[in-house]
Amino acid sequence: MANRNRNAFCSFCRKSYQDVGPLVEGPGKVYICSECIELCESIVKQEMRRRAGPFRYCLPVLELLEERLKQFVGNQKELARDLAAAAYAHYDRSTTNHEEAGAASSDRGAVLLIGLSHSATLFLARGLAFVLDVPFAQVDGNELTKATTEPDESPLYKLFQDCDFDLEAAQRGLVFVDNIDRPCGQQPFLELLTAHAREPVPNLRIETDGILFVCSGEFAGLDDIIGRRGRHAEQPITSDDLIAFGMPAALANRFQCIFRIEPLDEGTIQRLVSFADLAIFVNEVK
Repeated sequence: MANRNRNAFCSFCRKSYQDVGPLVEGPGKVYICSECIELCESIVKQEMRRRAGPFRYCLPVLELLEERLKQFVGNQKELARDLAAAAYAHYDRSTTNHEEAGAASSDRGAVLLIGLSHSATLFLARGLAFVLDVPFAQVDGNELTKATTEPDESPLYKLFQDCDFDLEAAQRGLVFVDNIDRPCGQQPFLELLTAHAREPVPNLRIETDGILFVCSGEFAGLDDIIGRRGRHAEQPITSDDLIAFGMPAALANRFQCIFRIEPLDEGTIQRLVSFADLAIFVNEVK
């Protein structure tokens, strides 16, 4: 029964009626708010999934992954092929480690998208998460330092929220880190990438080895640096180029795949405008 006593408190989180609204009253003057009801429901669902058996992520076959990803890259077909292969290799390797040995990869890397269009790289990262059917979280590299003091800013906690508090699913998610070309976010990201587990909030431990990290940045002036190194700007970007740009070698060498991203072509933009929700667009692709 709903209780509208403005002096009542939730017996679980201790928030008042004035903070969380009407409370549900139980026997013995016990109250619970809507937020705690949702949390309890998610805990029960997670326990039911745990009892149903071990979590098994179903990785799409490579050819299907590539075909679906082509819908997000416009005329950049080679990008779809190479990005699909990189994502497939990551999840195939992490799933094998999880099921067979539970071993953490000491040389785990990340994917880097370089381009002037933030909307194109973000859309591509979101599209990749959709076709992989994994949770998605995004964060600005400049904001990574806040994660230690503001849990809501942690990309790992955002992953946890995106999958309805399913811990096993969060540990197979995709984290998109923008503006990684700016120095202030590089060391915090390296620490996140090399840590095998983190606690974004107390008592919530997330293993990170199965998470796919996708970074992006404009890297203004990188082509000039590549040219001064005696290489053509259209050649593949290497970790040495990133180091010459000023990125710490410890981070530059972690990018196993580096892609140039062109702005979205007109046809892709028109498809986006036609769909009010990205999920609807993806479902149409499927």
